[in-house]
Parts: sequence; structure tokens; C-alpha cells
Amino acid sequence: DVELFSNSKINDLIMDAGPISTKLIISDKLKYILEDYRKTGMQFFNINILREKEIYNNYWVLNMYEFNQEFIDFSNCKIIYQEKAVDFEVSYLVNEKNVFINNQDEFYKFIEKSRINDEIVWIEKLVLDNVNEDFFMLKYVFGGVGYYVSENLKQEIEDSGCTGVEFQPIELGYNEWVVSGGEREKIYGKI
Repeated sequence: DVELFSNSKINDLIMDAGPISTKLIISDKLKYILEDYRKTGMQFFNINILREKEIYNNYWVLNMYEFNQEFIDFSNCKIIYQEKAVDFEVSYLVNEKNVFINNQDEFYKFIEKSRINDEIVWIEKLVLDNVNEDFFMLKYVFGGVGYYVSENLKQEIEDSGCTGVEFQPIELGYNEWVVSGGEREKIYGKI
């Protein structure tokens, strides 16, 4: 069960920062839409949402177990590498650098190399190519994982009136998206 604060809204999409942090919690309505657009690589587990004395049992934990990294055009993405420094036996991350990667194999070799030193690599600006899914998940993007939808699926989710969902354009990095007065505020208003 997931317990919400008493002033929380009951939306169709609920993101939880607890033990299921890379998972989405979604309503029946959103589950049925997603099932229409993707047939493989995902599972749903029923979960109760609690808010004060109310129990909502029409929610699901979405477990995506297939990543679609093959959709990434690595040679045109903005990829960031953050080195680790050690000062007085305390390590911390410094020196953000852009890295130029040509393909998926090269990217994974770079990831493995960076893990040896506990350094971080992520895709800041994403470029996709040859996408054949309407709904998919990628790893090594800003925030760890990202969920992506086609324009058709986005339109259906919006037309259905699903709440709690935002659609960030892939051509914008996270910081560009959330900057005060930026595109996010123009579309969804101030937080």
C-alpha cells in the first residue's frame, strides 16, 4: 500500500519516491490506455492507495522490464560525464563534461569504465531514431530512467482527461524544461 498526504490529489499517475522509485503507480484508466499501445515488456501489480480514511483499490504499479535503448541516436545526443575527485579522503563528483559517443556499444563501454570509479554518465538531451513503440522506457537519462510516449499516445492520454501527467518534449533537457518562465510553465502553469 502507498499512503498519500491528506492534502494530496488522487491523480491517474502517482509517482512514488519510496522503495518502488523507478516504478509508476497508475489508475485503471491509464493502465487500459497503456495496454492498448504496448503489448510486451510491462507488468501491472494491483496496489491500494490510502489517503486519510479512504482506500482506492483501482491502482496499479507499472513494472517495465524491457528498455528500448536501441531507439537512441547516441551520436546526436548530449551526453554528460561527471568525474569523481577525492579531497581529504572524501570523494565527490566534479567536472561535468560533454562526451561524444557514436553508438550503443561505445556508450555501454563508457558506462562500465565510469562505474569503476563511481562516476556518473547520463543523457542530458535525447535524440531518437527508428522508434517502433508508442510507449517505452529508457535508462541512463536524467533522473535515471524515463518513460516516453508517441504523439498519438500523448493525445489519447490528454483526450481521456488523465490527471497528474506531464509531457516534456525530448528535445529539451530537464533544466531547460523546469527553468522559471520556461516551456513547462507555459504549458502547465507554475507549480
